[in-house]
Amino acid sequence: MAQIKLMSTELSPGCGVKAQIVRSRDGGFISRDCLGCGRSHYVNESQLPNLPCEVCRVPMQIKKLDGTNYFYECSNCNGYNKIATLCHCGTKSSVTPD
Repeated sequence: MAQIKLMSTELSPGCGVKAQIVRSRDGGFISRDCLGCGRSHYVNESQLPNLPCEVCRVPMQIKKLDGTNYFYECSNCNGYNKIATLCHCGTKSSVTPD
C-alpha cells in the first residue's frame, strides 16, 4: 500500500482542529499532528481511521501485531500494513490541511 493521508478521528486537543496521523520517529512510532499549530500529540487506537483492505475491500482491524506499533490487519485475507509505513513523516512541511 502506498503512503496515504490519514486523518485522526478526533480533533487536536490544543486547537480543536483536524489532526493528521504521521510517522513521528524511526521504529514505527506515529503521532497525530495538529493542522493548526503543528503540535504533536500521542495517538491511540480509537483516533485511527478505519480503512478497507486493498485486496478484499472489507474493513481492516487495528492491532499491535508486534506488541508496540499499530497495524491495519485484514481478517479475511490476513494481509497487514504497519501504519507508520502508510503515513508521511511528521514535519511541519508534510502536515497538510484538507
